[in-house]
Amino acid sequence: MAKCYSDWPPLPPLHPSRRSSPNTSLCTIKRQLASFVLHCSRSCASPVLEPKNLPGELHVLSAPASPAKAAPVPTLPDAAKLGISNKFIRGLYRAVMAAFGALGEPDTVASLFKQYRSRKWYPSETCLETYTIACDALGRAGRALDALKCLREMEADGISPDAAIYSTVIGSLADARETASSEDVYHEAWKKGMLRDPDMFLKVIIMQVETGLLEDTLGVAKDMREIGLRVTDCVMSTIVNGFVKRRGLKPAIRAYDKLVAMGCEPGQVTYASAINVYCRLGRSDRAESVFSEMIDRGFDKCVVAYGNMISMYGQIRRASDATRLLALMKQKGCEPNVWVYNSLLDMRGKLGDSRQAEKIWKEMMRRKVQPDRVSYTAIVGAFNRSGELDRCMDYYQEFRETGGTVDKTLAGLMVGVFCKTSRFNDLIQLLRDMKLQDTKLDRRLYMIVLNSLREAGLEVHVRWLQDYFNSVEEKT
Repeated sequence: MAKCYSDWPPLPPLHPSRRSSPNTSLCTIKRQLASFVLHCSRSCASPVLEPKNLPGELHVLSAPASPAKAAPVPTLPDAAKLGISNKFIRGLYRAVMAAFGALGEPDTVASLFKQYRSRKWYPSETCLETYTIACDALGRAGRALDALKCLREMEADGISPDAAIYSTVIGSLADARETASSEDVYHEAWKKGMLRDPDMFLKVIIMQVETGLLEDTLGVAKDMREIGLRVTDCVMSTIVNGFVKRRGLKPAIRAYDKLVAMGCEPGQVTYASAINVYCRLGRSDRAESVFSEMIDRGFDKCVVAYGNMISMYGQIRRASDATRLLALMKQKGCEPNVWVYNSLLDMRGKLGDSRQAEKIWKEMMRRKVQPDRVSYTAIVGAFNRSGELDRCMDYYQEFRETGGTVDKTLAGLMVGVFCKTSRFNDLIQLLRDMKLQDTKLDRRLYMIVLNSLREAGLEVHVRWLQDYFNSVEEKT
């Protein structure tokens, strides 16, 4: 005979949608659900609740899933027929809905929730949790408007939503880019003091950035500060980079300054973004100031920030500062990447310092940093400026032997090298390769090659070049 219901042990908590990690396997979740049902049957000490005696639709939950046929929506047992309390059945509903939500089956959750509401068990102390499970499952499945409908039904049933439900609904609406609905629910929750989830704020900011509401992102950051939430590095960098993409460099810096004035503390990513903007604006003084602040706060291993600063020093030809920063970078244990070395090579090339350029190249090889086309273009340019054309040929041949394809910049350098050294066979081969790669020849380069071929008396190649260039111009 079954024990008195008040003597039953408490139901085990089963909220896979919250407790399970995203990588939890399907089988693991099903085992959790099967264990729950087994616990229920043992708690009741009644054979009527053994899984094998439950309705067939419910028994399918603990059976292996058939890939060819989806499981039908379960109809949970009737409390009166089984001689058990409504409280127990409500707990079973919540557990099964949570499991189906974790399995990614929102349609089943919605059907079970409809059954639950039809029983008219609300309001009760557990209704809030049931609504939370339903909203969470629908929101995670991308059914934002259904989650919003669930929220409104909850209010109609006389149940007040809590912060978790508001966070789920607002986040799902933001993910679905339902801007108007998301903002309405956001302001409603704000008035009730129900906004506490940092992840939800980030989702709203991403929505505003992608829909062009950049100024509103600053308002959201201000709201976070007012309720005592830390504006994270991820949030700050999203706002700054959003302004860069949609408004431009100067508005991005103004947004950065406003965030700092609010008391927001930048992290490594935000510092790197601000440094990049200042470098692109040519504000070396501000870039150095932000970089120094970044290092002082312990963010001293950001390759992107070092790369931006070294590139800026290269553009304004402050070679000693670039070299000093490279040494600091290595001292801090931050490994230079190909982008950093390309900036140094380009700087030395523009200065015509082929010796230092080759020294940097050898360091790249020693550190096993794989050079790319930009690297080869920079080293060829350095030797071209110093008049060492044979060295240009050596690096060009190495680039081609490794399978590299020529772009306009490298082609322009090599056309000059081939013309100066009268390597017309190599020049013609380069032009044919460019044609095969569909790399267009601009008019300046065309005139250089045409005059060189004419001076060499290669009229056949002159005509071929004219025909090729005219056909390209006709297509464009």
